[in-house]
Amino acid sequence: MRGDFFRGAGWLLKGISYFYKTPSLWKYALIPFLLTLLLYGVLFFAAVRYGIPFLLELLPEPERYSGWIRRAILPLRWLAALSCSLGLALAAILTLSSVYELLGAPFFDGMVVRMEREKYGRMSVPLPFQRNLVCAFQGGMFSIVTMVLAVGLFFCSLILPVIGPLLMGLVTGYRMALTYLFTSGFNRGLGIREIQARAGKRNMLILGFGVTAYLLLMIPFVSIFLIPGFVVSGILLYNEELETESDSSGR
Repeated sequence: MRGDFFRGAGWLLKGISYFYKTPSLWKYALIPFLLTLLLYGVLFFAAVRYGIPFLLELLPEPERYSGWIRRAILPLRWLAALSCSLGLALAAILTLSSVYELLGAPFFDGMVVRMEREKYGRMSVPLPFQRNLVCAFQGGMFSIVTMVLAVGLFFCSLILPVIGPLLMGLVTGYRMALTYLFTSGFNRGLGIREIQARAGKRNMLILGFGVTAYLLLMIPFVSIFLIPGFVVSGILLYNEELETESDSSGR
């Protein structure tokens, strides 16, 4: 079982390496990367140009006072502006990976189809519109539940210093790993429960993959350069390890 855990971690590293060694896949990551930069650029411009000045207007104007009161207001306003700037930077760090994955979802789906065609000779049949909506809804709900669990387990980790962070890493990492398998499974006409059933037969493998991804995502800013590799890792993992597994419904 321990061997499967490290095998799963190995697939993650192989996927990252494969992505950066395959220039034909880079465009699928570059476009959402530029869209993410544009979005954050607009948000930061709006915050600096309009948001922070609006908040500063709520504080007393130093020109209306004199003496020590004026000297106290000036650093107060400076600290308020600094706090807002640091808050924006922190919010960007915390949300960068999620926003990049959200904007990149349709591009990453295209990358999965292309890589499976070129590497494994699998021709994906376009899913009906209704089926696409169902898959998108299932994947979105799964991600939302994962995020809620992560937030809840984060607060648990504050109460339970050792067990809490360990539980957070295991649960969040495992569910993260499943999200990188969804597109390959959806392209085969499987639903989330069927993909989970296949993955459930290789729990330690999936756990090694997911926990390693979770730890790497904790690195600020670097994570955005790793996510496309995670997607490729999911393709490798599914095709090399789970393709021959049958789910509980006998498919």
